[in-house]
Amino acid sequence: MSIILPSKVAEGGFTRLLERLGRDCGPIQFIREFFYNCVEAILRTGEKGQILIDVNWDLYDAHGFYKMSFTDTGIGMTRDELLTLVKDLSSSGEKNQYENYGLGAKISAMTRNPEGIYYESWKDGVGHAVLLRYDKDSDQYGCEQFRLSDNSYAHYRPLSDAEKPNIINDHGTRVTLMGTGYHDDTMQLPVGVKLTKESWIYRCINERFYEIDPLVECKVRVGYERPRSDTKHNHLLKPSGQKSVYLKHAKEFGIVNISDAKVHWFILNEDRQGHGRDYVAGNTAILHQGELFDRTDGRSNRAQMFGIIFGASNVVLIVEPEGEYNQNVQRTALQRLDGRAMPWERWSDEFKANMPKALNDYVQSIIAKASKDSHDSSIAERLKKYAKFYQVSRYKPSPQGKYEVDDELMVSSQTGFGSGGSGSGGSGGGEKKKQRKKPGSISDLLSPKIKAGGIPATKAAPNPFPRVDWVTLENGTRDQGEMEDRAATYINSENLVKANKDFLGFRDVINHYLKEYEGIMGASEVIPDTIMEWFEQQLVETVAGVLSLRNRKLWTDDHIETALSDESLTACIMQRFHLLREVNRLLRAKLGKPSSEQNVA
Repeated sequence: MSIILPSKVAEGGFTRLLERLGRDCGPIQFIREFFYNCVEAILRTGEKGQILIDVNWDLYDAHGFYKMSFTDTGIGMTRDELLTLVKDLSSSGEKNQYENYGLGAKISAMTRNPEGIYYESWKDGVGHAVLLRYDKDSDQYGCEQFRLSDNSYAHYRPLSDAEKPNIINDHGTRVTLMGTGYHDDTMQLPVGVKLTKESWIYRCINERFYEIDPLVECKVRVGYERPRSDTKHNHLLKPSGQKSVYLKHAKEFGIVNISDAKVHWFILNEDRQGHGRDYVAGNTAILHQGELFDRTDGRSNRAQMFGIIFGASNVVLIVEPEGEYNQNVQRTALQRLDGRAMPWERWSDEFKANMPKALNDYVQSIIAKASKDSHDSSIAERLKKYAKFYQVSRYKPSPQGKYEVDDELMVSSQTGFGSGGSGSGGSGGGEKKKQRKKPGSISDLLSPKIKAGGIPATKAAPNPFPRVDWVTLENGTRDQGEMEDRAATYINSENLVKANKDFLGFRDVINHYLKEYEGIMGASEVIPDTIMEWFEQQLVETVAGVLSLRNRKLWTDDHIETALSDESLTACIMQRFHLLREVNRLLRAKLGKPSSEQNVA
């Protein structure tokens, strides 16, 4: 057996290390950490237990300041355990489910509470307290020294039964956050966090934990600044986990099993209300050991990857992977043990291939409403003779084909692009498995390569023109905040343009002509339809034109993606001269002269 000199953190570097680790934690991460410590302490007893996240009312009654406390009826700590577990990082050293007990709490909370974190713990009916704080003189974090009743000094303080919180009997712990100063209110919502002031702690726990262990009953203070006699607004709430929130607001839900994961899905009621206490937005996230990670919603929502191209604000997708995953040291993200990226593309492909009927029907119902304003057929007919300017020659399998080509150059009738991002096909995370090329993948954009001995093929000309669906808040085809003040968005995996019917750049032109033709029969129907068709053509030509650049040496996938961004599509439809000239001509042919000209004597 070899004998080594073990590595350790030098005293001079400990403070800087702690500060760097603390900066990696978000301002509300400490809520998760202390709550999880309480849960672990209870589970170690093997019995049902309670957690109370509340004002330390003993300190408030004595001094008048609000200090947040976490109290549990868990296993508790002896004096020596307190001094070891509280003072040192990664102090447990045990290779079990409680390894690094309390590490995340210390990292996320110590630098935010330099005045101190006060630990009171009882085990076998005996209680002790320690104060972990920052000392300016030595520039170090450590346990405060107390003067005891016999005038001796120690880094702990014995506790009397009178100091024991009501929920603790023989064992348990209370941790109180002192903040940055004696007068600091540590119950306050941290600066920059956009949550409801009165219920932010409750929401933090529900959002982070999918389900709470049935052995644990948790209560969280809401409305702490209100009078304690006002029990309607100042009271305790029981968080039960985000799953219960989704079930409360879901009209359909279920589970889809894919190769190495489960996908929990929910279709939420459109009229749901979270009242600031519950997170009720459509989103996509990862579930691991009862906790939720890597949540995306709004514009960043990965739901489109999973085939939810419409109505994503009402759909929740929770991927629960199997296999080798763990949380990072700060407990802020999930990662593969081998360092590869999460396989979102493969998960989404498998889910789309097995999409539940209820979800598919929901998406299709919105597509039907969005498609009724589309002018695909008339635009395609108009642009048919110009299609050659937008196409890149490709090949399709044919026994009679005169070309021999690489099998990766086969195409379907659709075009698009893929940069390995949210809409691309193929495998994520650097997986070695060869993926079949899909319509719209980047393989369809490469210059063709003749290959001796390859598959017999003939030339093919994929349809270069995307479909355009008009969406609006009014009929629920556009989500609140989606494409806000933007004309359109392009979904490459579907070769689809979603055009924002509410965009003022469209509405201003329509309103102008409605005023010009005021009082003329049929104007209110003809004008919007005509103008939308020509804006639609602008979008179709822009997308097709950009995609025709895809095989050029100096046009990378990133360049294509930038050229097809919401902002670029908005810029393209803001040109007016040629569009208005064509609209003028068509409206005069359909409606006659504008009313302003008809009134001229």
